[in-house]
Amino acid sequence: NPVTTQTWANGRHIVRCVKVIQETWDVRTFCFMADQPILFFFKPGQFVTLELEIEGQPIMRSYTISSSPSVPYSFSVTIKRVPGGKVSNWLHDTLHEGQELAVHGPVGLFNAIDYPSPKVLYLSGGV
Repeated sequence: NPVTTQTWANGRHIVRCVKVIQETWDVRTFCFMADQPILFFFKPGQFVTLELEIEGQPIMRSYTISSSPSVPYSFSVTIKRVPGGKVSNWLHDTLHEGQELAVHGPVGLFNAIDYPSPKVLYLSGGV
């Protein structure tokens, strides 16, 4: 409903984890939506910052959005478990479907939308 749908602005929003996908033994994709519909508009290459509380301490980590901008009411981040990594291990071990957290973003200027070019070469490595 266009009248009640908010647009995602660069700022803080509360989202709910709606799906966790086990991609490989050490990589998971976490999918998020807001309880009230929010049109999550972002550009490929932008990132979000997750606001978490781990062992009673506030902590923030930024992750590139891994979902397509063509899916308007959700977004995903894909996170590799890092040995000894405080946040990646917490996310893999603790974050589950139905859990809420705060997210900031989207931010980032490294995208092909704002800086179009007749030819583009994308290289990627890792998660």
